[in-house]
Amino acid sequence: IEPVYFYIGIVFGLQGIYVTALFVTSWLMSGTWLAGMLTVAWFIINRVDTTRIEYSIPLRENWALPYFACQIAALTGYLKSNLNTYGERFCYLLMSASTYTFMMMWEYSHYLLFLQAISLFLLDIFSVEQSDKLNVKKGSFVAKIIKVINFYLVCTLTITLNIIMKMFVPHKENGHMLKFLEVKFGLNMTKNFTMNWLLCQESLQAPSQDFFLRLTQSSLLPFYILVLIICFLSMLQVIFRRINGKSLKETVTLEDGRIGERPEIIYHVIHTILLG
Repeated sequence: IEPVYFYIGIVFGLQGIYVTALFVTSWLMSGTWLAGMLTVAWFIINRVDTTRIEYSIPLRENWALPYFACQIAALTGYLKSNLNTYGERFCYLLMSASTYTFMMMWEYSHYLLFLQAISLFLLDIFSVEQSDKLNVKKGSFVAKIIKVINFYLVCTLTITLNIIMKMFVPHKENGHMLKFLEVKFGLNMTKNFTMNWLLCQESLQAPSQDFFLRLTQSSLLPFYILVLIICFLSMLQVIFRRINGKSLKETVTLEDGRIGERPEIIYHVIHTILLG
């Protein structure tokens, strides 16, 4: 097989894995395969905004995001309350393998993983998940906060050592991204070819009216906002109930109408808000 055809086949194969992971995630969250088919249909209809693979050279995120989608699907299954032991182990192994591959494929993966860690941390704070899955810090709400703050104060020693090492061993590999952010926020007006090229990229600019118009015409944006608002309000209701000391049901079904008590739903709501 020719190298170029092997390259093209791998790229489009990864996009197939991406779509499959989205299908599984929607199926796990909704409980029906129709929601998964709807997700796949919206992904294909809005492919101009979901991926740049058709009109641009596949960049590193085209290789990394399919594995991140697999990790999200595995994490969604792992957070479900009615999952058996073998299912938990499978989801845990798949989550570990996909996370490792995602980090190897993209050097900026730690930003997404950091937001994901914050989402899981908030999920643990509000005690809406089973203790054997996320309960690393035990105690009341204030006790958990104090323990986590103490943990991060200790970890600042690593950051200090990292800064000292960079003073002796300069690391300029990702310097262009720092300069891009400085120019983007008006902190630095010095521009070169790389900065001008990045500033001209549509994906790095503020969303245009055409972007929102395309998503509205495909009916994705209205349904997405409606579902997000419903899940967010249900999540707030559950959080207030937890603050007042009320217990939650161990098994929540769609017929109960209390989707905010499902850990996988709360995780996706928090993660979506953090991603903007």
